[in-house]
Amino acid sequence: MLAAYLSYLPKWITQNALARHAKTSSFLKSRDHLSNHRGYGSYRSQAIREAINAPFRPEQLPAGHGRWVDERVVEYPWLFAHLLDGRGELLDA
Repeated sequence: MLAAYLSYLPKWITQNALARHAKTSSFLKSRDHLSNHRGYGSYRSQAIREAINAPFRPEQLPAGHGRWVDERVVEYPWLFAHLLDGRGELLDA
């Protein structure tokens, strides 16, 4: 019911940092942690952003790293850690 009302609000209200934090918190507090949960997208984006910004050391990943997130939370940091410095071509298939 609340989601129906929120869909009428402007995006600058529903997609600001406070709203994303609230959605992430609601996801973490839920029991199911499924990808169809309203807060999953915010949680996933935050987890991937944090993983990309941290140094990638596969042998030192903390317990529970990437919990409730798809494989991108490991794939993106691994890819960025293996890219060469400078310009070049990259094929994303």
